[in-house]
Amino acid sequence: MKNIVPLFATALFSACMLGFPISVTAQQQAYGQVTGSVSVRGFASVELSPDEVLIQVSITDENKEAMTAMLNVQEKMAGVVALLKANKDVEALNTEYVNLSKRSGYNRREEDHYWARQSLSFVLTDLKDYDDLLDQLLQAGVNELGRMQFRSSKAALEKEKLMARALNNAKAKAQSMAAQYGQKIGRALRISDMPFNEGGGPSPMYKNFAEAEAMPSIVGGNLSLSVQVYVEFELK
Repeated sequence: MKNIVPLFATALFSACMLGFPISVTAQQQAYGQVTGSVSVRGFASVELSPDEVLIQVSITDENKEAMTAMLNVQEKMAGVVALLKANKDVEALNTEYVNLSKRSGYNRREEDHYWARQSLSFVLTDLKDYDDLLDQLLQAGVNELGRMQFRSSKAALEKEKLMARALNNAKAKAQSMAAQYGQKIGRALRISDMPFNEGGGPSPMYKNFAEAEAMPSIVGGNLSLSVQVYVEFELK
């Protein structure tokens, strides 16, 4: 038994000279110094009131002539774009897609026709303008309301704060768990973040404005933001 340590030291020296990698864990196990660890998940969340909404609107038209259907949509959409550009509370205005397709008749009595559609999205930064703006869009020719997502402009800043809180939460958990066994935690061995969540209630979607007009004014609920982290600490 007295020769075990010298022999291991000689083997270790020879391996290093030959360029073989030697892990720290193997050295610790050889000397009876095994380092343990504790893994925890930290969590933090907050609720925010939405102050902006992402809205998608579309204009569609059907006609026997493809060019007529397309021109009808383009003409109305030009007015919608001008309306939105003139609104100081509208940001991130983007055309999402333009589509033209042929619809064949089900029988010989029905003629083929063309269906044109153009869609755009924008962000409204003042929710007080929501109802008035939708009414203006309806009058300008919009006949479809697509996805609608209530958001908070403070989400990015809050995420940074939540990350710090989640890390502190993980550290407190690890300290509490280690203390149950009369131990303490050391340095962090591994840190990773879990998927960031920004959610709220499902946004209402209407097939067209005729349905939307019959509904009460839409009010966004609170947004729930949460951050999770995974941290592995050394045990002492």
